[in-house]
Amino acid sequence: MIVGEWTPRYMFDPWTPPMLARAAPDVQLLVMLRDPVERYRSGLGRHETSLREAGRGPPSADVASSALLRGLYFMQLQHLLRHFDRSRLLVLQYERCLRDPYGELEKTYRFLGLGDSGHAPATIHQHVERQYPHAELDPESRSRFSAFFAEDVSRLAASFPEIDTRLWPNFRDLEVTRGVS
Repeated sequence: MIVGEWTPRYMFDPWTPPMLARAAPDVQLLVMLRDPVERYRSGLGRHETSLREAGRGPPSADVASSALLRGLYFMQLQHLLRHFDRSRLLVLQYERCLRDPYGELEKTYRFLGLGDSGHAPATIHQHVERQYPHAELDPESRSRFSAFFAEDVSRLAASFPEIDTRLWPNFRDLEVTRGVS
């Protein structure tokens, strides 16, 4: 039997990887990454909607900062790999999963030791979570956020060849030197 658990904060909170390594040293880890600027917009949009529905004002600076820092994937993966062998980690790219859900699902099945099952849920093309509007960014802000993430994204793509920055709208033209971290 294979069981799993999904929590988006596991990679972000620095105390989680060492605790997880102690509790489940043989775990297989799945990580789903998306364009960090788009992830920021999505995360902030979710907070804005929740606060508005609760009759409260815009997100605090702490919420915005947290949403921003969660997009520094390379740093988070480096911390995770201090506690787990790279062979225990499958890095998936959100945009690739949207383009080829069956192929990415089969890759996940193989990683988990399930082989090529050929099984896919009937809902594979449906969004199962509530969709929130994304926070709007003017071109200048988008450029600043892209610049903020550029070094981390470059290091991520150089160290994790499964990341294709051409699939990330804000990093399509980023020059990546593979094999360099």
